Amino acid sequence: MDKQEALEIISMVIDGIDPYNEEDPSKNPPETNPVTVRALCAAVASLMRLQDREEFAGGYQPKKLKDLTEYVNGPLKAYLEEKEKETIRDALIEAKYIEDDAAYILDITSSELRQKILKYKLDAFILIKDYFDSNSGTSLDQFLETIESQIIAEALIKAAGNKHEAAKLIGITFRSLRYRVEKPKIKDKSIVLGSNYIEHFKIKLLDTFLKEVEKEAILEALKRTGFNKTEAADLLGITFRSLRYRLEQLGID
Repeated sequence: MDKQEALEIISMVIDGIDPYNEEDPSKNPPETNPVTVRALCAAVASLMRLQDREEFAGGYQPKKLKDLTEYVNGPLKAYLEEKEKETIRDALIEAKYIEDDAAYILDITSSELRQKILKYKLDAFILIKDYFDSNSGTSLDQFLETIESQIIAEALIKAAGNKHEAAKLIGITFRSLRYRVEKPKIKDKSIVLGSNYIEHFKIKLLDTFLKEVEKEAILEALKRTGFNKTEAADLLGITFRSLRYRLEQLGID
């Protein structure tokens, strides 16, 4: 491969264009085409000195999970991050959601895994495990309300009952807090026993967190029902119309 051809391939991939696929690049990014990935590697190799290639090959060590996305940007970075997220999810499932065991599987520290869980919002993914495993017949809306209630109750306790401070703590308005705090569950502060959502999940925006939990629950329900929307709605205890509306609102295809 000559220098000009190598530079053209590298430039196109950087711009998100697949030189070996003329279809819509937004639906077929170059990093998903094995032919293009191999061509990209060949292009890079052709621009390296023979001595550099030999030294690299002799000292090559596979990168750990924590190193996967540190050296790339653009579409390739997004693709690798999505793969990293899937790898972490699989490890958590294999480890039965015990983070220390998942970290061992991934060969990273527990602290590094916790940072990645927060980065990819997998805290919500972990949380919905209890919802589906409990088989309690609780609907998705009831589940979300319980979480909301616990977080608000925790915020009130942390703020020593000061509603203005509690509202700031979880990123909602005072008026919104005052409205929500009238719900029966929130009045019973014993609901937070054994719970520490705010600290564990680093919650700063309550509504954003609830949307992530809702999205993960819907995705899990779809997976468990083979993407049958009618069965997924039944599993979540909501109507088909409600599920269809939420899919649109949450941007789930």
